[in-house]
Amino acid sequence: MSKKINVIVSKIVDGGLITNYKAEVGDYTDYYKLGEFSCFDVVRVDWNGMDISLFVDDEGMMKSGNFGRMVEGYPQPLFGNIIITGGTDEEGNTLSVPDDLTVVQVMDMIGNIAYQVK
Repeated sequence: MSKKINVIVSKIVDGGLITNYKAEVGDYTDYYKLGEFSCFDVVRVDWNGMDISLFVDDEGMMKSGNFGRMVEGYPQPLFGNIIITGGTDEEGNTLSVPDDLTVVQVMDMIGNIAYQVK
Protein backbone atom coordinates (compact mmCIF):
# COMPACT_ATOMS: atom_id res chain seq x y z
CA MET A 1 0.00 0.00 0.00
CA SER A 2 1.71 3.16 -1.15
CA LYS A 3 -0.83 5.76 -0.06
CA LYS A 4 -2.88 6.24 3.07
CA ILE A 5 -6.43 4.96 3.14
CA ASN A 6 -9.34 5.76 5.43
CA VAL A 7 -10.57 3.09 7.83
CA ILE A 8 -13.00 2.82 10.73
CA VAL A 9 -11.72 1.23 13.93
CA SER A 10 -14.20 -0.59 16.18
CA LYS A 11 -12.37 -1.01 19.46
CA ILE A 12 -13.42 -2.73 22.66
CA VAL A 13 -12.21 -0.74 25.65
CA ASP A 14 -12.52 -1.08 29.44
CA GLY A 15 -15.31 -3.36 30.58
CA GLY A 16 -16.60 -4.13 27.10
CA LEU A 17 -17.44 -0.57 26.04
CA ILE A 18 -17.24 -0.20 22.24
CA THR A 19 -15.82 2.89 20.57
CA ASN A 20 -15.82 3.50 16.81
CA TYR A 21 -13.66 6.13 15.13
CA LYS A 22 -12.09 7.03 11.80
CA ALA A 23 -8.34 6.69 11.20
CA GLU A 24 -5.80 6.40 8.38
CA VAL A 25 -3.43 3.57 7.58
CA GLY A 26 -0.35 3.79 5.38
CA ASP A 27 0.91 0.22 5.47
CA TYR A 28 0.20 -3.12 7.15
CA THR A 29 2.02 -2.16 10.38
CA ASP A 30 -0.67 0.44 11.06
CA TYR A 31 -3.24 -2.35 11.33
CA TYR A 32 -1.25 -3.96 14.14
CA LYS A 33 -1.06 -0.66 16.04
CA LEU A 34 -4.68 0.40 15.59
CA GLY A 35 -6.10 -3.06 16.21
CA GLU A 36 -3.74 -3.85 19.09
CA PHE A 37 -3.08 -7.32 17.74
CA SER A 38 0.04 -9.25 16.77
CA CYS A 39 -1.46 -11.05 13.77
CA PHE A 40 -4.65 -10.58 11.81
CA ASP A 41 -7.00 -12.19 9.33
CA VAL A 42 -9.13 -10.39 6.77
CA VAL A 43 -12.74 -11.40 6.24
CA ARG A 44 -15.03 -9.93 3.61
CA VAL A 45 -18.68 -9.11 3.92
CA ASP A 46 -21.25 -7.48 1.70
CA TRP A 47 -23.18 -5.02 3.84
CA ASN A 48 -26.01 -3.02 2.30
CA GLY A 49 -24.43 -3.46 -1.14
CA MET A 50 -20.99 -2.31 0.03
CA ASP A 51 -17.91 -4.54 -0.32
CA ILE A 52 -16.31 -4.41 3.14
CA SER A 53 -13.09 -5.97 4.48
CA LEU A 54 -12.69 -6.55 8.21
CA PHE A 55 -9.21 -6.87 9.71
CA VAL A 56 -9.65 -8.98 12.86
CA ASP A 57 -7.41 -10.32 15.60
CA ASP A 58 -6.32 -13.80 14.47
CA GLU A 59 -5.78 -14.80 18.11
CA GLY A 60 -8.82 -12.96 19.49
CA MET A 61 -10.67 -16.09 20.55
CA MET A 62 -7.66 -17.37 22.50
CA LYS A 63 -7.17 -14.27 24.68
CA SER A 64 -8.74 -14.63 28.11
CA GLY A 65 -11.20 -11.84 28.85
CA ASN A 66 -11.58 -10.87 25.19
CA PHE A 67 -15.04 -10.10 23.81
CA GLY A 68 -16.81 -11.34 20.70
CA ARG A 69 -19.45 -9.72 18.51
CA MET A 70 -21.62 -10.80 15.63
CA VAL A 71 -21.14 -8.94 12.35
CA GLU A 72 -24.05 -8.72 9.93
CA GLY A 73 -23.17 -10.74 6.84
CA TYR A 74 -20.64 -12.98 8.63
CA PRO A 75 -21.75 -16.32 10.12
CA GLN A 76 -19.48 -16.52 13.19
CA PRO A 77 -18.63 -14.13 16.02
CA LEU A 78 -15.44 -12.09 15.67
CA PHE A 79 -13.35 -11.51 18.77
CA GLY A 80 -11.38 -8.41 19.66
CA ASN A 81 -10.94 -5.13 17.83
CA ILE A 82 -11.99 -4.80 14.19
CA ILE A 83 -10.65 -2.47 11.49
CA ILE A 84 -13.09 -1.81 8.66
CA THR A 85 -11.91 -0.95 5.13
CA GLY A 86 -13.38 -1.12 1.67
CA GLY A 87 -12.85 -4.15 -0.50
CA THR A 88 -9.92 -4.50 -2.87
CA ASP A 89 -9.15 -3.18 -6.33
CA GLU A 90 -8.36 -5.36 -9.36
CA GLU A 91 -4.72 -5.63 -8.22
CA GLY A 92 -5.64 -6.75 -4.70
CA ASN A 93 -4.86 -3.44 -2.98
CA THR A 94 -7.02 -2.55 0.01
CA LEU A 95 -9.41 0.35 -0.60
CA SER A 96 -10.61 3.07 1.76
CA VAL A 97 -13.78 2.45 3.69
CA PRO A 98 -16.72 3.44 1.46
CA ASP A 99 -17.82 7.07 1.84
CA ASP A 100 -21.36 5.77 2.35
CA LEU A 101 -20.36 3.88 5.51
CA THR A 102 -20.44 6.10 8.60
CA VAL A 103 -19.23 5.46 12.11
CA VAL A 104 -22.87 5.38 13.23
CA GLN A 105 -23.73 2.71 10.65
CA VAL A 106 -20.89 0.56 11.97
CA MET A 107 -22.93 0.20 15.17
CA ASP A 108 -25.67 -1.45 13.07
CA MET A 109 -23.26 -3.67 11.16
CA ILE A 110 -21.20 -4.83 14.16
CA GLY A 111 -23.32 -5.93 17.08
CA ASN A 112 -22.83 -5.40 20.77
CA ILE A 113 -20.77 -7.71 22.95
CA ALA A 114 -22.31 -11.18 22.78
CA TYR A 115 -19.50 -13.45 24.02
CA GLN A 116 -16.55 -13.37 26.38
CA VAL A 117 -13.54 -15.67 26.38
CA LYS A 118 -13.01 -17.20 29.83
